[in-house]
Amino acid sequence: MCLLGSANFTRGAFHTNREACVLFGHSDDQDGSIKASLDDTFKQYWALGKHFSPKELETYRVLHKRSRSKIEPLAGEFEKGKQGRPVLDIPILTMSWSEFFEAVSADPLHSLAARITVLTEARRLFEQYRRFDLMPTDDRQRVAGFRGRSQMDWKWFGSMHGAGYFKNRINANDPNLSLALDAIPPTGDVSKEHYLEFVDTFRAAFPDGRGHGLAPATRLLALKRPDYFVCVASANRVGLGKAFDITLGHHQYERYWTSVIERVLLSTWWNSSRPKNDTEMKVWDGRTAFLDSLYYPPARPS
Repeated sequence: MCLLGSANFTRGAFHTNREACVLFGHSDDQDGSIKASLDDTFKQYWALGKHFSPKELETYRVLHKRSRSKIEPLAGEFEKGKQGRPVLDIPILTMSWSEFFEAVSADPLHSLAARITVLTEARRLFEQYRRFDLMPTDDRQRVAGFRGRSQMDWKWFGSMHGAGYFKNRINANDPNLSLALDAIPPTGDVSKEHYLEFVDTFRAAFPDGRGHGLAPATRLLALKRPDYFVCVASANRVGLGKAFDITLGHHQYERYWTSVIERVLLSTWWNSSRPKNDTEMKVWDGRTAFLDSLYYPPARPS
C-alpha cells in the first residue's frame, strides 16, 4: 500500500492547506510496474542523501534555532534567484569560534595586530566625534581608506586609493555620507532596514550615478560596525564570491546583505560568546570585518 501526495506532517497541512493524496495498493499494480518505479525512485533519493556528523547536526540545530528567532533581524529568505551555497556547505560559517580565530591568526600576511589597531582607532574616532562629518578631514580620509600614516596602515579592510569619485565626496564632506552612517546604530542589532536606509542615503552622495558601489560603501560600514560588515573590494571579491558561491556585482547592494551578511549572522562563530582573552576579544568585536583577512591575497582555499 502506498500514499502519494503533497501533505506534510505540519499544522498547516492538517488544518488550513488544501492537500491532495492518492492511495493505491497491490490490486492497483497488477504487473508490479508501479512498485518497481517507486523502488527505483527511492533508491535515487537515498543516493542523494548525506550523512550528518554529530558536529554538523549540532551546527544545523544552532542555525535552525537562529533562523527562526523572532528577535533577530533575519528574513530567513537568503536570496531571490541564485542563492549561493547553503550555510552548512560554506566551511567558514560552520567553524567554531576557536577555529575561526585560529584561521584569522594564521593570516600569511601577519596583519592581525595591524588590523586590530585600525579597528580600534576607527572605533575611537566614531566614539569621539559621533558623526562622520564632524571628524577632521584627515581622519575621514583614513576611515574611508585612502590616507595612511607611518605608524598605522589604513589600507587594511579595503584600500580606496583608486576610488576617485568616492575620494572627492569624502574630501567635500558630502553630508549624505554622514547621514548614511547615522542610519547604522553604533551598538546593538543592525537590521536589513538599517542597511537599506544606509544604501539609499549613501547613493544620494553620487547624484550622477558614478562612483558609488559596494567597495566604498562596505569600507565605511566595516569601519563603523566591523562586527556586522566586511568590506568587499577588488582584492577579496573573488575569494568571498567563491566561498559563498555567488557573484557580487559592484552595485548589488541587496545581494550583499541577503547572500553574505544574513549567512554570516547565522554562523557558529558569529554567535559565539565574547571571549575574555584580550586579543580574541578585539577580533570578536570586529569578527565580520576579519573575513577580509581570510580572502585577501594570498588567499586560502574556500
